[in-house]
Amino acid sequence: MSACLLLSLTACATKPIIRTRTVTVDVPVYVSLPDYLATPVQAPSASHIATNGDLADYALQCKARLKAANGKLSAIRQAQPDGSH
Repeated sequence: MSACLLLSLTACATKPIIRTRTVTVDVPVYVSLPDYLATPVQAPSASHIATNGDLADYALQCKARLKAANGKLSAIRQAQPDGSH
């Protein structure tokens, strides 16, 4: 027990070395986005599908909504500062 006490007291005997230096830290820049880019793109309603023509129309609506959602993502990427996307 006295050996542990002796070791703990000798650890405090030396004065710590303190060095001061300037460090540069990169901070992310957040760009506020227009509200329309943050609203979800709704899926079209599938409740009206009764024929193959309705199904084809539904598929075209899905494709158009996907294109709109991808357009929003592209606009968000373009709104970010250079190098952050």
